[in-house]
Order: sequence, then structure tokens, then C-alpha cells
Amino acid sequence: MTRDEWRQRIEDARRRAKDAARERREHPELYMPVPEDPEIVATERVLNDESLQRGDIIATKRGMFVYQGGPEQPRREQDFVPIAPKTAR
Repeated sequence: MTRDEWRQRIEDARRRAKDAARERREHPELYMPVPEDPEIVATERVLNDESLQRGDIIATKRGMFVYQGGPEQPRREQDFVPIAPKTAR
């Protein structure tokens, strides 16, 4: 690559960077992070937890659940059985 070709590549890169910066300034709404739903994140975390054993209890905003799946199978939402809260007498 010649020195002039190298300089041209640098100028092209600078121009692309300036164009991208201008685009972000003019349309910031296009670059806003999408908020993640905490319940979806928590569900994914539990479903991907390889340390779960049959009988483990999971506490969530929706209540308590007991894991009924096997250690060698992929986790499914159906493997988590709700535990009914005790009622006061």
C-alpha cells in the first residue's frame, strides 16, 4: 500500500466516523438501549442454571416454585411447580 492510499483510507475512516456521530446526534432515539424486562431476564437465568437439582425452591415475584425437572434434561417452565402459600388460621 502506498502512502497516498494509506492516507486516503484514514480520511475515509474519519469521514465515516463523523457521519456516524452526526447520525447519532440527529436521531438519538434510534440508538436508545431497549430496556430489558427484569422478569424475562430472571426467567432466562433460572432456566439456564445448571446447578438446579430436583426439589430446589425458587423465589420469584410471582411466588415460590419447586423445581421438578431432572438433572440431565433441559429446563422448561413446566418443571417449576408453584408452592401454595400457607393460609393463616
